[in-house]
Amino acid sequence: MVKIFISSVTDELSVLFISENFKHYKASMDKDFLVELPEIFTHQEILKSFANEEIEKIFILTKVGKLTGMRIGESFAKGLIAFDSIDKLVKFNTHDVMAFSAPQVNKIFSVFKIRKDSYSYAIFSKNNGFERITKDCEDSLEGIKSLISKEEYFIVGDGLLHLKEDFEKKYLYPDAMKMYQYFRSFYGKDNGFDSSL
Repeated sequence: MVKIFISSVTDELSVLFISENFKHYKASMDKDFLVELPEIFTHQEILKSFANEEIEKIFILTKVGKLTGMRIGESFAKGLIAFDSIDKLVKFNTHDVMAFSAPQVNKIFSVFKIRKDSYSYAIFSKNNGFERITKDCEDSLEGIKSLISKEEYFIVGDGLLHLKEDFEKKYLYPDAMKMYQYFRSFYGKDNGFDSSL
């Protein structure tokens, strides 16, 4: 059975492909996703897996991020399961995946640019387990700056590019590996997968 994780909602495209005998991870920045995404699936081992194994699930990010990237990721995923069950398509909220990758802190602020001077944000806590504190909200950059000045937050998401000068790149993008870790946690699996990838 094949599992595929596709993150296409930010400037970074990433795909994690997991079959019975093969794992493949690929990430690329600032490329044409319409060209790059299909090219990832021309890898010989991936083609062999498709010939011999059934797709179990395809995981994509939705709700928050760049609209064009979301559409490309979802359309591509639906194409892979054409004539199959739409139940094989699983959608994760971008904020949930990104906040889950943050350290164990009381207040996590996930923020993504969605349009010109428009940002989506949500607040989480990992103090006593993983908890969403707010629904997805939208505000301007100035509104976000005002909001985060009132409390101490650990900030994640590509909004960091516009909010801080000093940050760790691993907290910018909700890549396919973060999606996999999120999936493993919420489906009762351990999180120790493939640190070598």
